[in-house]
Amino acid sequence: MRAFVPVDAGLACHLEEWERVLLSRLALEVVAILEVQSAEGTVPSAAADPALEHSDIRPGESSRDRQILEALDFEPVAQDQEAAGAPQVPAGMARALEALLPPASQDPGIAREVAELTREPLRADKAGRLGRLAAELATPTGPRGAVLVPQGQESDWLGAMNDMRLVLAAGLGIDGPEDAEEVHALALQDDDLPHTHGDEHGDETAHGSRRRGAALVYTMVTWWQESLVSVVLGGSAPA
Repeated sequence: MRAFVPVDAGLACHLEEWERVLLSRLALEVVAILEVQSAEGTVPSAAADPALEHSDIRPGESSRDRQILEALDFEPVAQDQEAAGAPQVPAGMARALEALLPPASQDPGIAREVAELTREPLRADKAGRLGRLAAELATPTGPRGAVLVPQGQESDWLGAMNDMRLVLAAGLGIDGPEDAEEVHALALQDDDLPHTHGDEHGDETAHGSRRRGAALVYTMVTWWQESLVSVVLGGSAPA
């Protein structure tokens, strides 16, 4: 991943193929969350897009890269919820949806009234800009295959990147600076260090691996967003 730089048509950055697949998949997963309409609604899966399938190793993709990609998969519906006829919404998606579309007031009545007026336009706006970001990642239009942010669309891209970070933060339980620091430290952890707190059981190890993968994605998206912010403001790329 390279930092954004000014080009004639806007701002551009070069990404590896696996990075584009990862970020595009994440953007479409966020769109899927936004499309949860009601308790009876269904959630389309971004993984169903053949262009985003990651069953094969891509050029430049390492085992860590695959760990990161696998961290984007949402957990399946709990069996007891499915048996009880509960909405088929993946575990953890409610937290992500609340982060993307937070209530406008602590008063339930006011929040409901505001949501009726603003939620659908806001949902459509967020989904639209995420979709445009994903489309550019899938088929870059910048010079020499770079991902291009067209002039005038910087705020849309920053908003889409922020929504991607919100979903990751919700899944990682980031509620403040200390949580963010812990996630950053986890992302930088050496591969030969244990990813759990001393529990070597299979389930715990798998959970720790997925959490670390999500931490890596969160750190990656944060750097990518900061790179765009920096060039928009006329500064240098983030360290």
